[in-house]
Amino acid sequence: MELYFNPYPDAAESEEAFLGHAIRTIDALKLLDKTMKLTAVSAKNKALTDIVLYRESGAPCWFQKVLNKTRGANHEQLRFLLLKLTSGQILESLPDEDELDWLLTDIGIRAPILVYAAKRDAISLTIPTTPGWNMDVLRFEGRSEVLPNLWGQQDISSLKAHCICSLPSAKERFAIEFKAAYCDGALANAPDERLWEEYGFFETMRRAQSRGYAAVKPHIEDVRGTKKGRLLELRCLGTGWRIFFVCSGQAILIAGFYPKKNIREQSREIQEACNRINKQI
Repeated sequence: MELYFNPYPDAAESEEAFLGHAIRTIDALKLLDKTMKLTAVSAKNKALTDIVLYRESGAPCWFQKVLNKTRGANHEQLRFLLLKLTSGQILESLPDEDELDWLLTDIGIRAPILVYAAKRDAISLTIPTTPGWNMDVLRFEGRSEVLPNLWGQQDISSLKAHCICSLPSAKERFAIEFKAAYCDGALANAPDERLWEEYGFFETMRRAQSRGYAAVKPHIEDVRGTKKGRLLELRCLGTGWRIFFVCSGQAILIAGFYPKKNIREQSREIQEACNRINKQI
C-alpha cells in the first residue's frame, strides 16, 4: 500500500505543538506498519525534510534541526518517521498535473499530491499542525474519490480495512484480516483465490471471529486435539468447503482447505490437517 506524505499543513505554532502532533501521527503509523506493507511516497522538494515545521524567533526550523535537538523516546520516534519516509519513493514530477487541481473540501486548498494519491487508491500521512487536517478521510469538492488519512488517530481500523481490501491476493487479505498463518501444505487443496469470497471463506470466518472462534455447530466443530491446541473445522455452509485451523489467542494457524466428501475421506483429511499442525514449528 502506498503511503503519501502530506506536505500541505502550515507550520506549527511552536516546537512543543509540532512534537505533540508528530508523535501521535508516528504512533498511529507504527500500528498500521505492524500489519501492512507500506511504501512511503514523497514529492520532490515537498518531502518531510523540505518543509518548515515551525518558527523559532522568526527563523524556520527544519526536520534535521528538530531531530538533532530532540532527545530520548521522541528522538527515536522522529528517527523512525525519517527512515520510513526516506526509504520510500521520491516523485520527480506528477503526471498530468493539470488534472490534479481538485479542491479539498473544508480545507479549501488545492493539493495535487493528495489528488494523485486518491486516484491511486492510496492513503496519506499527515502531521496535522494546523486545524482541519485531523480527519480520517480527505474529500474533494464535486468528486466521489476520497483519500484515507493517517493523522494520529487512535482507531486505525478503517485504514487497515482499506489496505486489506486493496490487496489483490485473497490469500494475503485472509492472512492479514484474521492474523492467520498457513501450515506447509495447507493451500494444496484450496480453490482458486478468485473464488474465496464466493465460497464464503471471509464471511464465515468473520462470523466465527466475532464469536471468539467458539465451537458452535453448525458453523464450527471441535474435531480433535493437536500439539498446538484443538483442531477446529469451519464449515462454509452452502458451498461444501471446510477450513481446518487451530486458534491460539487472537491468531490462527490454517491446516487445510477441503471440499466436503465422504466420511472416509473426511477422516483422512482431518488426520492430514493434524499432522500439518503438529509438524509446524
